[in-house]
Amino acid sequence: MKLVSLYSSFWCLARFSLVSVSLAVSVSCAVAEGGDLDDGVVPDVITTVTDAEIQQQKRVRPEYLQPVPVDGKASPTTLPLKPRKGESLVFLGNTLASRMELFNHFETALYQQYPDLELTFRNMGFPGHTPAYRPEAGNKDPWAFPGGDKFHPEIQAHLGEGHYPKPDEWLTIVKASTIVAFFGFNESFDGMEGIENFKNELRAFVDHTLSRSYERNAAQSPRLVLATPIAMQQLRQFNLPDAGQRNAILKAYADAVGEVAKEKQVGFVDLFTPTMQWFEGADQSLTINGVHLSDAGYRKLAPVLMSQLFGADSETGQSGSLLYRAVQDKAWFWRNDYRMLNGVHAYGRRWAPYGNFNYPEEIEKIRQMTVLRDRNVWAIAQGKSSTLEVDDSITRPLSSVETNFRLSEKNGTPDFLNAEKEAMETFTLPEGYDVSLFASEQDFPNLGNPAQMRFDNRGRLWVSTLPSYPHYKPGDSKPNDMILIYEDTDGDGRADKEIVFADGLHMPIGFELAPEGVYLSQEPFLVLLKDTDGDDHADKMEYLLDGFDPHDTHHAISAFDSDHGSGIYMCEGRFLHSQVETPWGPQRMTDGGIWRFDPSSWKVERVMQSDVSNPWGVAHDEYGQTFVNDASGGAQYWMLGYSIKMPHSAEIPKVSKFNYEHHARPTSGSEFLYSSHFPDEVQGDYLYANTIGFLGIKQYKTIEDGVEIKGKFRQDLIQSSDGNFRPCDLEIAPDGSLYFIDWHNTLIGHMQHSARDPMRNSEYGRIYQITATDRPLVDPPTIAGAEIGQLFENMKLPEVNARKRSHRELRGRDKQAVLDAAMAFANENASDERLVLESLWATWGQQEPSTALIDQCLQAQDHRVRSAAVRVVRHCLHLLDHPETYLLTAAKDEHPRVRLEALSAGSWLSGKPGAEVLLTVASYKTDRWIRNALNAAMLLMKSDVEQLVKEKSFQPDDLLVEYDQLLAGKLEGAMKPKDYRTKSKKFKDKDFARKYALGQQVFFEEGSCYACHRDNGEGIVRIYPPLAGSEWVNGDPERLIKLTLHGIWGKIRVRGKVFEPNQGVPPMTAIGNMFSDAEIASVLTYVRNSWGNDADEVSLEDVKRIRAATEDRQRFYSPEELLEMHPFEEGSRPELIEEDIAASELEKELLAEPIADLVRGIREHGDVLRGAKLFYWEKTGCATCHDVGEGYQLGPNLTTARKDITDEHLVESILKPSEKILAGYQTVNVITVDGAILSGFLVEETDDNITLSISADQGKPRVIPMDDVEDVIKSTTSTMPIGLANTLQTREEFLDLARFVMEINEGGPSKLNRLKKQAKIKN
Repeated sequence: MKLVSLYSSFWCLARFSLVSVSLAVSVSCAVAEGGDLDDGVVPDVITTVTDAEIQQQKRVRPEYLQPVPVDGKASPTTLPLKPRKGESLVFLGNTLASRMELFNHFETALYQQYPDLELTFRNMGFPGHTPAYRPEAGNKDPWAFPGGDKFHPEIQAHLGEGHYPKPDEWLTIVKASTIVAFFGFNESFDGMEGIENFKNELRAFVDHTLSRSYERNAAQSPRLVLATPIAMQQLRQFNLPDAGQRNAILKAYADAVGEVAKEKQVGFVDLFTPTMQWFEGADQSLTINGVHLSDAGYRKLAPVLMSQLFGADSETGQSGSLLYRAVQDKAWFWRNDYRMLNGVHAYGRRWAPYGNFNYPEEIEKIRQMTVLRDRNVWAIAQGKSSTLEVDDSITRPLSSVETNFRLSEKNGTPDFLNAEKEAMETFTLPEGYDVSLFASEQDFPNLGNPAQMRFDNRGRLWVSTLPSYPHYKPGDSKPNDMILIYEDTDGDGRADKEIVFADGLHMPIGFELAPEGVYLSQEPFLVLLKDTDGDDHADKMEYLLDGFDPHDTHHAISAFDSDHGSGIYMCEGRFLHSQVETPWGPQRMTDGGIWRFDPSSWKVERVMQSDVSNPWGVAHDEYGQTFVNDASGGAQYWMLGYSIKMPHSAEIPKVSKFNYEHHARPTSGSEFLYSSHFPDEVQGDYLYANTIGFLGIKQYKTIEDGVEIKGKFRQDLIQSSDGNFRPCDLEIAPDGSLYFIDWHNTLIGHMQHSARDPMRNSEYGRIYQITATDRPLVDPPTIAGAEIGQLFENMKLPEVNARKRSHRELRGRDKQAVLDAAMAFANENASDERLVLESLWATWGQQEPSTALIDQCLQAQDHRVRSAAVRVVRHCLHLLDHPETYLLTAAKDEHPRVRLEALSAGSWLSGKPGAEVLLTVASYKTDRWIRNALNAAMLLMKSDVEQLVKEKSFQPDDLLVEYDQLLAGKLEGAMKPKDYRTKSKKFKDKDFARKYALGQQVFFEEGSCYACHRDNGEGIVRIYPPLAGSEWVNGDPERLIKLTLHGIWGKIRVRGKVFEPNQGVPPMTAIGNMFSDAEIASVLTYVRNSWGNDADEVSLEDVKRIRAATEDRQRFYSPEELLEMHPFEEGSRPELIEEDIAASELEKELLAEPIADLVRGIREHGDVLRGAKLFYWEKTGCATCHDVGEGYQLGPNLTTARKDITDEHLVESILKPSEKILAGYQTVNVITVDGAILSGFLVEETDDNITLSISADQGKPRVIPMDDVEDVIKSTTSTMPIGLANTLQTREEFLDLARFVMEINEGGPSKLNRLKKQAKIKN
């Protein structure tokens, strides 16, 4: 469950029209020029030129006052400047400027120096900004001025919408007269080769800025000053880029700023030179991360700026002075206007129908409040005020908002149930489970609107609360959201102690605990809260990163979770355009994804780059695999396949999702269940909460499926009938039970109701505990303060969260002691691969991953351990020497998940080493996940791949994918089926269209029906019958439902052709146990309305009815049995096409000929290129089974040479396929004790298990315990149909075909690829 956004846009309201433009300008000028500071005059502020009534009634987006063109050439700007009374000074640019809003030393010095000038200072700094590129989610384009797009072709994509003021409009709103622009830092990451482009961009910015007057005085252009970036400080406590290399580049960009300033005759401020001098001789850190100044750094910078700008020799005042605090107070209100939280409702795509009424008033009010604080700052500077108190009562009133609440499935009720008794009676749980109340607002009034939870190493529960939700409203008290700690001190299962760790927060929708403090979302910041004196109260807030877009506050960075390397995963949702500056360069996200922040290196990476709506949950399983909960749509995703490094705004297409069954939305929170308190069979299950419709927690079994991990619905763990119940986060507690929090609110929709709807409340919040009734709770292990040896012993516990918390504790311990203990623990437990992995993770947590343990884990038997080791390498590319050596080993791994991990890591390694990893992965067998990732990786790695091929480091023919398709990024990866819909008016019905879409998903992604019947519905020649035009598909739906639920086997006639088991036709697998009734109805509706089929949809009710009526059936239907129950109507079947394959003369002649003579003839006279064309000919259908370009390959790989494969064997296999069936390709039907019928190839049979390769599972092995097996039926007929020779015309054609098969068997994949190219084959 996500929370609503915070700031909004400024447009009109019903009964209060806004000030007209002319009045706003004249009055604002009068106020700015002076008068009695205590005269109580209501400030008139500039908002919009569009009438409020038009915005309300016609939903016309407002327009703004524009600057006016300047007559003639702008006057030069020379330094030092002489400030003019009442003028507006604006800082704009990047984070160097924006952080001055947090550390207000310069502004304080400005007022101290010029107390009587009543200057207005506005900070328009913004992380990631360049002269031309300044994206906002509330704008339709990211450009600050016309033509700006030509300077940044690499970041053109923009998904914004709305009427947030453009930079020129903001400058007009604040009537900028003097502008200081800070640029060059972000641009410097383009390297030396980017300098000329930067200078051209800066020139264009200067020309544009000087060509207009933001004071709307055609005779007066603004005074413009260009400031350089600062130098970089090398901080050895972090793993940062080399400051020496960076400073060489930064100096070049600083020089470029000076060149442009001189050329354009504007002011120039050199900040690089003095900061370089500071850092060379500094004995203290003046930056927090080498590139962003700390409070001490800004205190030192303020006099430099005052001196260079104004020639003033000013002293920096104390941070705690009254003037400084007044400036901070004013800056908070300005920031909550200029960088408003929840702007999607105030300016953006969700402006109407609610925001267009209340936000124009709120914007006007907060601007008035800001001006009142300007006045108080001036008064304090002049000695006329001694208080921070400002009388806001003279600002405009806000109209009350009426609720649109109606009872519905989504909305709750205004009648809240008592948490102690009434609410408990609404819960339903499976047998063997119980729920109890841990805490509620009745005992702890601070617990309103809980959003995220986390247990600490002492076993205490931390909770963030959001009473300010959806965001601050002007006129209210400043927000007072909290981080709370709850304890059960007497062991009765109920919280009896609450500690307020932090208050005065604003929308803390995500947090994570760490040894150094609490990482917290404070939109738009990521901050670190520290308790420096150990009293359980935060006494220090460090602003780490800025620029996480708060345009929609419930989409902003949230739902934090960490990995074993201390990396913090943060969810971000749709509509946002984050711009975060780091020592490694600016990081930009459009349209949502998952961030990972590494506190040790300050790297910020978008580690999930696929289309998501509003992720609100990240969880890691026992082996570090990452899963994401995409709240809005309710989809859960295994993340590895979507973690390739991508260009700005590019997104990896979806391959599959985790949860197809029992899909519900919207969801929130996610957790893996590893706890010995719960039954053995549920260990490793995946849990998530749902907040509308189904109100409860879903539980899924996790299934290893080749490269993929996917979910199978197990049960609804808890459900409530209370419409106000909104579970939003959950975690396994130290005692092994499951805790979850309940947001508990009547209204849940953020776009269905006004953000200010009075039915939204912040009074309620509950915390519950789920237990297994017949199993004891776990004794919580000692973690906080435990000896290092004990922390490693905790790694043996079954509770994964106990291990995670032990790792967290280890990250705060002495580095060398942990490294030594990790190696000792690995040696002592060398036979347990998971424990060796835990040791590797412990060294990763110290930012010194053991190369010996990486090597050891890469050689593990368990592919999950090998995958986890590659993940460590991927996130330690900056720490390891030659990380590509590990990745190349992994790229050749026998398990596809390890290869996919290597491919992901290679994409982040980039360059030629990364391209080598990519091409190595492409040289091995691929699946749709790997191919999809290859397509994505090529967007950034194409040139390096081409260079390696050009240098002959790799041969295209040696790849197991088509090289041209690889370069084009067009390998078949994510299932993007062609549109096979039959044209029909039925698709105008939304319910039918939704059912068809689900059926398509099941057909292609989940059940892999297409593996046998192919995407075009034509099946496989002589093996799998077609669905297109099939009378069995388009006829009686009851007959179709029965054969789908229980399978069919026997001689069957479809579309005039006969398919016979004795010619290798396998049974159709019974899929009734694989899919829900809704999924069966949907997929059958899909096949009945695709490829020209045009039959009635299959109803959910019919599937339910027939499943119930046939639930005792434990065998396939035969065609005869079904036709007796459901005969075809007279004339409804195509005529039988007579094909007497077995009696063909050609095959008889070939069988009569000695094999040795045939082989000799093939070698001497067979034409390999003609044979290639016959092999890929539709009528023979050889390639359909033996060279599937993408997807599942039914038959053996003919390019794999085997010792027992001779020329004679190959010929006999074609003419007599059932005489000697290759191991692994014998058809077997297994009937289980519960009635399931599984058909596939026999992989292995032991006393304990039987393993099948099932085509509907893409050939992935499925292990069935013999205890579950009722019967095994083995076929002696090969799936390779007899009569292949009868599809040919002459003996010569047979010789050609066989010659091709021999050649590729000898020459392998590279020979196959070369012959296909020579024969011009495309399949």
